Amino acid sequence: MKDSSHYSESYHDDIIARHKYAESFNNPNPNIRIAIIGGGVAGMGAAKTLVETKFPVTLYEINERLGGDALAIDIKTQDGKTVQVDGGVSDFNLNTYFQFRAFLEEFGAADYTNIRNDVSFSSLKSKKTIRIEEGKCYFQDADIDPLLFLQEIERFSHITQELSIKQQTTMDVQEFLKYLRKKKYSEDFINFFLIPKITGAWLVDVENLNKFPIDGILKFFKYHGIIGGKQGKRVCIKKGIYTYADCFAEWFISNGGNLKLHTQVNRIFISQNFIEVETFHKERGKRVEHFDHVIFATKPKQALNIIGDANQIEYRILSTYPTNHADVYYHYDERVMPSNKKAWAAFNYYVYDEIRKENPNACVTYWLNYLQQLPSEFPNVFTTVNPPFELDPTKIYCHKRLEHPLGLLLHRDISETSIHRVQGDRRLWFCGSYVVPPFLQENAYVSGLSVAERLIRNYLPHFPMAYTELVDHMYGTEYF
Repeated sequence: MKDSSHYSESYHDDIIARHKYAESFNNPNPNIRIAIIGGGVAGMGAAKTLVETKFPVTLYEINERLGGDALAIDIKTQDGKTVQVDGGVSDFNLNTYFQFRAFLEEFGAADYTNIRNDVSFSSLKSKKTIRIEEGKCYFQDADIDPLLFLQEIERFSHITQELSIKQQTTMDVQEFLKYLRKKKYSEDFINFFLIPKITGAWLVDVENLNKFPIDGILKFFKYHGIIGGKQGKRVCIKKGIYTYADCFAEWFISNGGNLKLHTQVNRIFISQNFIEVETFHKERGKRVEHFDHVIFATKPKQALNIIGDANQIEYRILSTYPTNHADVYYHYDERVMPSNKKAWAAFNYYVYDEIRKENPNACVTYWLNYLQQLPSEFPNVFTTVNPPFELDPTKIYCHKRLEHPLGLLLHRDISETSIHRVQGDRRLWFCGSYVVPPFLQENAYVSGLSVAERLIRNYLPHFPMAYTELVDHMYGTEYF
């Protein structure tokens, strides 16, 4: 299994060029109707490819706008105006998100702001705090050697050069931590940097962390430039990451796509000649439409609930993909931040030591004003995942319960449970971030492009499989 750093930017440019060439193909079956359920970036990737190839596509989204986890929240400024800020997935690494970046550029949403990358790690009970910014450390009540701590972070950035491929793909976290201790990494580094980074990224609770495989974690760290020797150039979109979804929706409709927002898909029923899709809209009520293919760009268990008559293989595979749930609050309760404002950072992690038994869940707070460099008239906006105590209800903008995919990383033998075994069977297709580790926008988008290519191949045997080859080369068909 390879990772994205194995490929150069020119390789990805060639993928894009081959896909552009595919737009010249004419669809010989213009009456083949396709439904896509889920309007996140995976659903948009699939819809884009199919519309470009002149297939009739209906895209269903339960929310009022496309975007999935790229969502916006309403905030009132000091002058009483209501503005929107990124509330979900907001930043990404330009050095590794090649295809997603090309997507943004194509739809005129590639106006970036460099995000601030500083981090703090705090112990809620002891008030120990470490803040790291641009190679410098700030400490509060922490008896830690700053020079050694920074040296260990730099050393860890080259960790994949120390580990063999076999070690990377077979170690779990417990074995990995034993390896680091054997290599003389300090307990301060492990407890005040590494474990909070892992739990914050994957929303894996501390008590269940040890058996989590390390390969997906290392891939995630590479995508974000935490390891690999060169820090990633992380950016956000100036007008909000959700804006690309609005641009795409306009393009999709103008190119013949049928977009149905605020529409819940309740069930599908498969017959010999068509797939019946039953939907509900609060104003139009229940409706039934017929399609030739259905693409699920949803969480796997959501897809399973929608399929009215899932067979044994579909049930076994779709129920296998584990997820973590997280409570996410958008608020301005400063108690979640380090007690000393000098330690406030863009990313603020809690280190669960003494209070582990009270709240073992991963907890991280994003200070959006600082992270995204919001205008000065904006009030403080914090996004806290799994707060360690009850927030002041008068200071909460909104609360969401989100689901984070873990894919098949918890399964050593995934040959019998990989999604590729059912792709296209019964004219059902599946894409999303859970399909391609490490489950980021880039991977979700590519999975949508790839599944569309596979579907098109049923009608255009010579259609280029550019993104499918990319997925196969990077992750192997054991995943897709």
